[in-house]
Amino acid sequence: MTTNSTQLNGHPSSEILEIHKRMIGKTVLVIDGDPWYGEIKGVIDEEYFSISSAESPAPRKVSMYKIRST
Repeated sequence: MTTNSTQLNGHPSSEILEIHKRMIGKTVLVIDGDPWYGEIKGVIDEEYFSISSAESPAPRKVSMYKIRST
């Protein structure tokens, strides 16, 4: 059995992480519960980002499916 590092739409994990890293420093709308704006501080993995808001500077782990560009 061969393992494949392909994760999303045929792209390798390393390529996905590089694409996500381009978002660091960007402001996004988080739609998890009450919507809030935050800044992407880091990439955790292929799905999750570390995002902090002005009201709560401690970074939170947020799924990429819960963020929108502003």
